[in-house]
Amino acid sequence: MPQHLQYLTEETQKAVRRKRGELSLTKEQLAKELGVSRPTFRRIECQFGGVAVRVDVYKRVSDWLAKQI
Repeated sequence: MPQHLQYLTEETQKAVRRKRGELSLTKEQLAKELGVSRPTFRRIECQFGGVAVRVDVYKRVSDWLAKQI
C-alpha cells in the first residue's frame, strides 16, 4: 500500500455506521463534519471489507470515533 494511504478496517467501518446511527446523523451530515465528499464517505461506510483512504481522512475518521467514546 502506498505511504500516503491508510487502511480503515471493516471493524472501523462498522463503528462509524453504528456511531452515526446512535447520533442520528445522516451520511451527508457526517461527511460534512469529517470534511470529506459524499462519495468518499459512501466508500468509507459501504465498501465491503475495509477501504484505503488518504492519511488525512484516516486521521479525521479516527479522531471523530475517539471523540465519541
